[in-house]
Amino acid sequence: MPFTHPSNIMEQVIPTMQYVDTWREFRTGVGKDSMGLDADALQNVTKGAQLAGMAAAGLKIEMMARCLAEGIKDTFLKIHALMVRHQDQKMQFQMRGKWVNVNPSEWRERTRVSANVGLGSGSREEARANLAMLGQMQEKAAQVGLIGPKQVYNSFVLGAGLMGYERPEQFIMDPASQEFAQFKAQNP
Repeated sequence: MPFTHPSNIMEQVIPTMQYVDTWREFRTGVGKDSMGLDADALQNVTKGAQLAGMAAAGLKIEMMARCLAEGIKDTFLKIHALMVRHQDQKMQFQMRGKWVNVNPSEWRERTRVSANVGLGSGSREEARANLAMLGQMQEKAAQVGLIGPKQVYNSFVLGAGLMGYERPEQFIMDPASQEFAQFKAQNP
């Protein structure tokens, strides 16, 4: 069989890519002129203005990640269905630092999944600021008895996650755990 050279499709691909870029710019309101962040331009601005500029520049990337995640959902639904149908042995997964045995053939059938796209660093910075405000509100609520150990634990776990720690249980005890019950019994 003779080797044939594929036809050059760049004449069709480049206008399509330009159309998709234009569509993204229209959806986010961020054009190619605002994607770059000039260090000299940001030198004498406040942190809030700098964060706003970075957030605007990151919207295009975030939108692309969300679109990609939505497109991958169907693939993972099909992988899940194949595992339920054809996996005949138990598997091991690491969840929250512990290894667990699972049997995919016992999983329920799924018809819907939700895609969660991780936050960028600008959004993470905003979430940290919001969590700090929530902590201040919790301090006031604790003065009137509206906050218990579980709420403090939940805030800590969320904060540790925003700081990048994957296993916050290394630093704090879960109030629902046996370890916490033993600690409270020994230290009333």
